[in-house]
Amino acid sequence: MKYLVGMSGGIDSSVAAVKLKKEGHDVIGVHMILWAEDQHKNKCCNTADMMWARQVCNRFDIPFYTLNFKEYFKEKIVDKAYLEIHEEGKTPNPCVSCNRNIRFGAMLKKGLELGVDKVCTGHYAKVEEVAPVRDMEPAELAPVFKLKRGVDDTKDQSYFLHRVTQEKLAKMHFPLGDMKKDDVKKLAEEWELVNTNRVKLESQDLCFLPEKTPEPFLKRHMDEKHFEAGDIVTEDGKKVGNHRGMTNYTMGQRKGLDIGGLDEPLYVIGKDSEKNHVVVGTADKGFKTEVKLRNLNLIDPNFDEKKVYDLKLRYRGKGVQGTVKRVGKPYSDDSGELWDALVVLKEPQRMVTPGQFVVMYDGDECLGGGEIV
Repeated sequence: MKYLVGMSGGIDSSVAAVKLKKEGHDVIGVHMILWAEDQHKNKCCNTADMMWARQVCNRFDIPFYTLNFKEYFKEKIVDKAYLEIHEEGKTPNPCVSCNRNIRFGAMLKKGLELGVDKVCTGHYAKVEEVAPVRDMEPAELAPVFKLKRGVDDTKDQSYFLHRVTQEKLAKMHFPLGDMKKDDVKKLAEEWELVNTNRVKLESQDLCFLPEKTPEPFLKRHMDEKHFEAGDIVTEDGKKVGNHRGMTNYTMGQRKGLDIGGLDEPLYVIGKDSEKNHVVVGTADKGFKTEVKLRNLNLIDPNFDEKKVYDLKLRYRGKGVQGTVKRVGKPYSDDSGELWDALVVLKEPQRMVTPGQFVVMYDGDECLGGGEIV
């Protein structure tokens, strides 16, 4: 098999590439050059990481290339999937869009142009090929490929991959999907793949944010109107504090509100853009049983809308039970068919955050997901 491996400079992608090479496969390593703010460098995929990935490839006789996606990354991820979502008053998760448009969009396309069989990354997830149902008409064939959770529950990243399609899954492979993170670390040490520049980098950090918090970056790239100070109020309109711009607050937030001295903790349960108010309430407020979605991607287009599935309302959240029903007619972006949808939860949930994603699971299989409106 011939594989293209996206190499960020971290141990996961490095181990993935070297593992495939040691298994006897034909491997190509690529490093994506992504947009970085002037006078700043990305937390990953920067020049130092590129040099490390190149060094790894040289040591193990793996051809190495760089792919310049600066402009496309800026357009699709920084502007559309991050800044625009913030401007809507929501809390974005641009890593989901990066996997759809960059890793398994632009990079996948380049890999296929180079004649590889599969494109790989260091994600903790699995792709399973299943035989189609032969006694049905071609239009009714069951999906041939399934996206499944990685065996390491603490590192599973299928949530971030839920917007891929059947066509893309057919060309995707995750060499670490059957491995625990600790075992990957052991191989990285054994093969001398630990990049000291990346040891302290957390996987949830956004690569293009140079500071520890997003606020400085947002202020440099968004209209100042989004940072106008206003009131923090309760549901009945009582002022309990001041906010420094609605963009800096997210649904369910408790810390950083600077409204201490109250009888019980308060959480962000809403935003009123017309009045420039951040609305707070007690822990029993802000529960929802219905959630509207946009841009619903279905890995399995034959999923049962009447069936109760496990739903993740955020990456680190626990699964909850509910149904997902498509609404209206499908529409498309440049990566495939999408839907609006309505989620009905079996039990009310708090901290349903617009801009985040509801992802559907049937056991270990990820069926797709959509963005919370």
